[in-house]
Amino acid sequence: MPTLLVPEPPVPDQFPSRKRFTRDEVTFLVDNNLLTERYELIDGEIVIKMPQNHPHRLTLLIIAMWLEQVFGRTCVESQQSVKIQKSDSLHNIYEPDVMVHNRSALEMKEDEPDDQDVILVVEVSDSTLATDRNIKAKIYARSHYREYWIANVKKRQIIVHRDPTADGYTAVSVYTAEEEIATLARPDAKIRVNDLFPPDVSSKQE
Repeated sequence: MPTLLVPEPPVPDQFPSRKRFTRDEVTFLVDNNLLTERYELIDGEIVIKMPQNHPHRLTLLIIAMWLEQVFGRTCVESQQSVKIQKSDSLHNIYEPDVMVHNRSALEMKEDEPDDQDVILVVEVSDSTLATDRNIKAKIYARSHYREYWIANVKKRQIIVHRDPTADGYTAVSVYTAEEEIATLARPDAKIRVNDLFPPDVSSKQE
């Protein structure tokens, strides 16, 4: 059985007077070649995306391939922008590692998909676990994304977030390597958690 987790407590802002960038300011930096790296905007902070290490890249590939088998190739996208609820969108730009749509991307408009389109959001986490569990989980919940998975590469676990509210997800469970897992949208399509990670990933505890 998966282990239920207690929701993460709020983390006070250690630097409340810090400069928080907006989406428009970041767009200006990009348009003027002042920001050329791949990035995300997380709570007003420009976070440069580091090159993916081998375990991270393979885990992302395996999860995406499995989801494509379950939902179809054109319903699964990797590292594309997703819409954040209006109150958070000023200071946040997210590109989930994987997201699953409820219909083909070929049928969708050009703007970012929202909670009406997306049935699953996945982040592959090695060095970003704290951010993925705290900041991103709360914003995905406030944006009404019904299901959010974190693939913990180091521990070979999937942390499943469900039942979004304005205060975060109320149902958070950890599935370990030998347990089976399925999405809310396709409970019939189960897979062993260990099969979502490459065989050569270290299971060393953090």
